[in-house]
Amino acid sequence: MEIEAFKTPFRTPLDTENRWVKLAKLVPWDFVEEVYLRSLGRKKEGQRALPGRFAFGSILIQEKLGLTDRETVDTIRENPYLQWFLGLQEFQIKPPLDQSQLCRFRKRFPAQAIAEINERILLAARKRHRDDESSSSDDGGFVNKGRLIVDATATPADITFPTDLKLLNKGRELLEKMVDVLHSEREPGSTKPRTYRKRARKAFLSLQKTRRPGSRKLRKAMRKQLGYVRRDLGHVDALLDEVGFGVLDLDLYRKLLVIREVYRQQQEMYDERKRTIPHRIVSISQPHVR
Repeated sequence: MEIEAFKTPFRTPLDTENRWVKLAKLVPWDFVEEVYLRSLGRKKEGQRALPGRFAFGSILIQEKLGLTDRETVDTIRENPYLQWFLGLQEFQIKPPLDQSQLCRFRKRFPAQAIAEINERILLAARKRHRDDESSSSDDGGFVNKGRLIVDATATPADITFPTDLKLLNKGRELLEKMVDVLHSEREPGSTKPRTYRKRARKAFLSLQKTRRPGSRKLRKAMRKQLGYVRRDLGHVDALLDEVGFGVLDLDLYRKLLVIREVYRQQQEMYDERKRTIPHRIVSISQPHVR
């Protein structure tokens, strides 16, 4: 459905230049629906399943915004653009989904399918970026390697299992690299977002040098690193809205998606004071390893 046809209680029509409207044009919805229907198999009874766009769109919103299940439900309820992104015909005051549905949706999209969908989105973004900028650069071919977030299966791998703090620090460093890459594509004279990388690095190293940090000190350090990652994710999102998804190469784009999930998991564990979470990511470069 076109954005102009979406019914809202507001007098002002929805903006066709909104980032969710632009992203919706890049998602291979037909392929998403195909994957979703395969996962459903033969339904014997019960209510009719929600469309694949609704299911995958909910997951994508959660990953892109780095939200918990509860925050995802509330954010979708409050935002007409997100409800349109999910394929709804009109704005609903009541939540269009609940937390238990999000859990079921994640099970419907295996890791390999998620990786292929993400790659198709990126390739579509790169094509649009080339068309918009009339760029003559040759992006070359891309090979679908590895697996990506959501329900990935555990496989043996020779990796180091880092602490949560090291994982957040690695994610922060990668986000800072993305900020550098995206900022380089902006108009000359644009103000570069502040990332506080030196301060964040100093805070991380300070704790690393502590032989046996207490739980209170660890929690304080986690809060700081979560704040730095949250801030950097906001900068990356703002820059992506400005210069487009096609600027990031495939490897960085994949890692961005993983970092969003790492942040969501770590923030949830911090808020709820727990030490484990389902499908916990322990490696940004190999998110399928558990």
